[in-house]
Amino acid sequence: MKQFGFLFSWSGFGPEVPSGQEPPFDEFSKRLNEVPQFTDITDRHGVARPKDMPSSWRLLSFRSPKPLAGEDLENSKRLDSGDFPYHVYVRINAQAGTIIFAARRYSITEAAVMTFHTYTVPKMKRRNVRVAELAERLLTKRTTTDYFITFLSADVPGYGEALRSLSLEGEDIAGTGFFLLGEETEPTSTKGGLQYANFNAKRIGLRPVTSRNEFGRFGADNRVEFSDDSIGSLEEFFSFVNV
Repeated sequence: MKQFGFLFSWSGFGPEVPSGQEPPFDEFSKRLNEVPQFTDITDRHGVARPKDMPSSWRLLSFRSPKPLAGEDLENSKRLDSGDFPYHVYVRINAQAGTIIFAARRYSITEAAVMTFHTYTVPKMKRRNVRVAELAERLLTKRTTTDYFITFLSADVPGYGEALRSLSLEGEDIAGTGFFLLGEETEPTSTKGGLQYANFNAKRIGLRPVTSRNEFGRFGADNRVEFSDDSIGSLEEFFSFVNV
């Protein structure tokens, strides 16, 4: 199932952990356990979760007093308390000081984050995904990359009102030759491509070179989208970009 979430930074992990030592993973987990609306069901028998889910990920049951996914109030599944149950994924990286909250709708994710902040100090702060830097890295170093770009959305300054933004989708956008990566300064070229210097990436989708399946999309507004069955590939990517 597709999951929609946000990337955060959190200053509550304490001093930076020396390289080679295990980070204090349990500190944030302890904060999660203090929220009465959260129940950690990561290891609960009978709960469906991704196979081989990395240890940095937790699966929570989040209880909301109101529906968050457009449910029919008369026929929707509710707990004995009357609350509505939702699954929320949480990724904890104490070494990088980052957190991800994600659920099947942004409305659920946002409600879970607001609930968490009711009980926790310091609050998490949204952290931008450096999409423009990532796009340039993958476009200019194709011989060493482990990922292909499958989706790219960007603002296109330099064309005035004629062209303000564009979106591209495919199995290997960087391999099409659509982008001109040389020294041209004009926004257009006889090659028929777009000068990358006139391109400001806002959202990117990726797949490993070893698979034809996209594992995630990332936005400059700190949004993260992924399928729960691709968490393994997602975790490898986060190591690649040190998130």
